[in-house]
Amino acid sequence: MSDRPKPTAKGPFRAEENDILFRAINNVCAAKDIDPGELASIGDLRKDENKKYRGVWREIADYLPDRTQASVYRRGIRLLNPYKTGAWSQDEVDALQGLFLTYGPKWSKIQAELNRSAESCADKWREVRGRVDGSDVGSVFSSKVRLTWNEEDTEALRVIIRDELGITEENVSFAQMHAKVEAEGIKLPFTAISKKMDGDRTRLNCYERYLLMAGRKKRSKESAGH
Repeated sequence: MSDRPKPTAKGPFRAEENDILFRAINNVCAAKDIDPGELASIGDLRKDENKKYRGVWREIADYLPDRTQASVYRRGIRLLNPYKTGAWSQDEVDALQGLFLTYGPKWSKIQAELNRSAESCADKWREVRGRVDGSDVGSVFSSKVRLTWNEEDTEALRVIIRDELGITEENVSFAQMHAKVEAEGIKLPFTAISKKMDGDRTRLNCYERYLLMAGRKKRSKESAGH
């Protein structure tokens, strides 16, 4: 492993950093005879056991010494997989339900059809099923999904996020936590966060509640809870 200076850059990647990252991905992949598109399918940065990919992201990160390897990996994956984000339209939800009937929980196939990440598709399906009848979906989902939030649920989410950020201030608010996230370019692990909510909240459900409580999303009847 190369000796890298301690990264100092935080916040969103600048345009010039994105350009450097694109070049780094292409250069390293060319040297290792890898199609850049393959990197998007490796998965977790820590699980690239395949020797073909071992050390690839470390070498790419060396092009941006002011950024951590993890942040380079996350940004690189987003550049390689520019899936659509944001609110789902009703047409997309309808298409998701039809694709699930066709493919079942084969999210990689569904993501290609909808241009939404596999994780986003799985979360949305789980949310939709929870809204319809509160039931789980076979062995893919292990628990029921609740959409409404009460004060106890919201406080549990706040504490989990506070701990994820390593904040010691007991009563830090959602808004204060979000300010830290934006200032330092932190990507909160909402998949892990949702699992800590006793398994009855989707990643998307937790993320939207976080944004609402941080004042970054308008309150709706559905998200208001009781």
